[in-house]
Amino acid sequence: MYCVSSYDSIITASQCDFTGRLGMAQCLDMFMDAASRHADEMLMGRRELAEKDLIWMITKNRIRIFRMPEMSDTVTLTTWPLRPDKLHNDRCYTLKKDGELLAVGKCEWVNYNFVTGKLSPVSALFAPDDEFCADDTIPEGFDRMSGDFPEQVCEYKVRTSDVDVNSHVNNTKYVYALLDIYSSAELKARPIKEAEIIYKNQVKEGETLQINRRPGPGGAEDYKITSGDKTALFARFIRG
Repeated sequence: MYCVSSYDSIITASQCDFTGRLGMAQCLDMFMDAASRHADEMLMGRRELAEKDLIWMITKNRIRIFRMPEMSDTVTLTTWPLRPDKLHNDRCYTLKKDGELLAVGKCEWVNYNFVTGKLSPVSALFAPDDEFCADDTIPEGFDRMSGDFPEQVCEYKVRTSDVDVNSHVNNTKYVYALLDIYSSAELKARPIKEAEIIYKNQVKEGETLQINRRPGPGGAEDYKITSGDKTALFARFIRG
């Protein structure tokens, strides 16, 4: 099987932000939906994994934006997994309109066994004759983030609408919370051109998150989200 999936989609009003264009968090939602759809096509979707006590989990996520599509635009979303190692599988995404590249993405997936609480080999899910696309949308991969984040920005209480079918905070809900730190005027003046999220620990409904910030390299803005002594994630936003 050649491991690439592509389909057309119309950008709806519910996917657009205050600019009338596809929002960054909504674009990440589209990428995640495309991955889920492709996993179903490859017979390694939620139902097939649940029979093995497994679920897919995103551990790293990165998006690079060139120009977001407008409401009612028809776009082509293409996704493919790179060749997996034992425990990790990077998946790439492109979003295009009439051949123009609008955004690219890349994320790292793992298989989590919800009975044992351990990772399960991803490579075992693929067939020996699967053909992998070698094109890497973000070949530099993912950054490392650690250290002190001295500026306390805000707190966020995890709500029912933040929690997904796996009983933890959905990965893009963190992005929605981080975007709400900015005013619409700030984002109009300097829209986000690139974002990276490194997920560290699961967070459940009812937990209170502390969001801290520091200056990042090259004018980026780095974030750390914690719940008590637990680090939920690190994030980096680059605005243009």
